Amino acid sequence: ITQEAEAITAAWTETAEMRPAFRPSAENLANYLALRHADLSAIQPDLAALGLSTLGRAEPHARASLDAVVATLSRLSGKISDEYPDPTAFTEGPARLAALAERMGYEGMRWASAEEVFAEMAALSPIFSGISHARLAQGGGLQWPCNAAHPDGTAILHQQCFPRGHAQLIPVSQVEPDECPDADYPFCFTTQRLHFHYGGGAMTRKSPLLEREIPAGLLFIHPRDAARLGLNEAQGVRVASRRGQLETRAHLTDDVPPGTVAMPYHFREAPCNRLTNSAQDPISHMPELKACAVALTPLAPGQAPRIELERPLEADHAGL
Repeated sequence: ITQEAEAITAAWTETAEMRPAFRPSAENLANYLALRHADLSAIQPDLAALGLSTLGRAEPHARASLDAVVATLSRLSGKISDEYPDPTAFTEGPARLAALAERMGYEGMRWASAEEVFAEMAALSPIFSGISHARLAQGGGLQWPCNAAHPDGTAILHQQCFPRGHAQLIPVSQVEPDECPDADYPFCFTTQRLHFHYGGGAMTRKSPLLEREIPAGLLFIHPRDAARLGLNEAQGVRVASRRGQLETRAHLTDDVPPGTVAMPYHFREAPCNRLTNSAQDPISHMPELKACAVALTPLAPGQAPRIELERPLEADHAGL
């Protein structure tokens, strides 16, 4: 435990040097260690020797039960049960939802268990009407639609035909984006996601463990383009389009081809959608948020990128 704690602390210290606002607490360290070891009582002496207390609000012996039904992309519904160290993790949410509903005049959400929640959902969803906790407890899972007509589920959804009959194939011709690179804005720009974060980072960026991996925004650029601009790894760079500009730091990688740069959209400090184009596709009417043209200007070596919004202090991060 001591060696593990030292390794984690070293990693967090390195991140804190890169971003001073990142200050993981002793409680977060204790929580992380406790969650990695199922037998909490066995590591109590080691944690005590390090001056750490586990789980913040919860006693080490307290456990919470997760009793849920999960439906996968293959339409397979299965039941999972597990235990978690925080007894409030799966009880506060439903209780708060029920209290909110009652404030709005509806008293029908005081479910006694996860089984009751799923039973109500199945009763309101014809494709799930034949699925229950009892059926799923028999093992194997069930694929929807599972109802009176298909009591054992449906392994192949469209075995004979599609609901509309034969499939309709529509040819698509390549059309150039509304905005292509030119002399003023010579780079193709697109946005992407990172596997450490999700969406706008509203939840994932509250986790110090995820935040330490990519603690700030990035511009992905091919090394050949970076060399032509005199841009080095982690150097500040200004990215400008016809709609706005921002500053971030460069990451040299061959994940993008020469002539194309990309930014993840999780970071409010570098809001990349300030640059993107709202022009709509003529058929789908979807905005072209994944394609526009930008210009790059390296910042002086050692000059930090301008932060759009102040980062939340570590104290504002949710505990693990």
